[in-house]
Amino acid sequence: MSHSCKEKEMIKFLFLLILSAFVIVYSRQTGDSVRSSITFAVTTVIPALFPFMVLSRMIASSDALQYILSPSEKVTVKLFNISCNGIHKCEWAEKFENQAKTNQNKETSK
Repeated sequence: MSHSCKEKEMIKFLFLLILSAFVIVYSRQTGDSVRSSITFAVTTVIPALFPFMVLSRMIASSDALQYILSPSEKVTVKLFNISCNGIHKCEWAEKFENQAKTNQNKETSK
C-alpha cells in the first residue's frame, strides 16, 4: 500500500501535534528531564570529551594528520574510495563552504 505525499505529511503533522500535546500535558516532567539532561551534558559529557575535542582539532589543523593517516591510506582508498588528502578536505565540505560564501555575498550585496 503506497501512501501519497499528502498522507505522509498529514501523518507527520498528526505525530507532531500529539507529541506537542504530550509535552504540554506533562510539562513538569518534560522540564525536569530537559534540566537533568542539560546538567548531565554540562557536568559529565562535555568535560569528558573536551581533551579529545582539543587534541583532535589541533591534529586536524596541523600537518600531523597526513603523517598519522598515511599508514592507513591503502585501506581507506579501498574501503571508502578516498585518499588521506581527501579525508582532511572533502568535496562536499568545499561545496558547502562555497555555497555559504555565495549566500553571504548575496546577502551583503542587498
